[in-house]
Amino acid sequence: MKYTPQATGCENAISDASCDILFGASANLSAGSNDPRPPLCWQLQNANGVLEPNADMKKAAIFNCAKKCGYCCMTSDYTCAKRDIPNVPLSIQKICEEVTWDKCLYSIEYRPIYAFYCPNTCGFCNINDCIDAVPTCSKDPSICNSPGMNEFTMKYCLHTCGYCTQCPDTVNNCAELKTQGFCSNTPSYVKKYCGKTCGIC
Repeated sequence: MKYTPQATGCENAISDASCDILFGASANLSAGSNDPRPPLCWQLQNANGVLEPNADMKKAAIFNCAKKCGYCCMTSDYTCAKRDIPNVPLSIQKICEEVTWDKCLYSIEYRPIYAFYCPNTCGFCNINDCIDAVPTCSKDPSICNSPGMNEFTMKYCLHTCGYCTQCPDTVNNCAELKTQGFCSNTPSYVKKYCGKTCGIC
């Protein structure tokens, strides 16, 4: 078995050092490798000291250390369904069927299409259609206020410049956090991170 880019194309929710403590001191899994998944990513020692499959360990690995354990494709960023939109042009259907990881990361032309029509293919499920077509926009947010750049930023830097919503989610795992009671925190705290998902806006 080789790991796909979707299996390793995310960041750990906690620090890599913390993931090493929880799941074993080994490198994060990488795309194309066939390294074995760290046993503690899906197993737990029983009373006899034997490792056996454990659903809670796997769930913790998916939520906290998805990159380390090769579970990115099982996070909420990847598990939404393709949109059920009637009469999608064949050209768009073909684009969604022929996704490449490089296009997910870098294509000005395809990233907005993936985000809208087939967000699960690139890990765009939690961005609510709001994506920077140019992925480097976030490296220089001052571009959002630069004279003469307004037309460019409104077309290519929607997420970084805040053009999508007045109250965006600022972390990628809000759907998971909501199921864990995150939305019951103080409204200002909730709005800062998951305002849209929690209905604060």
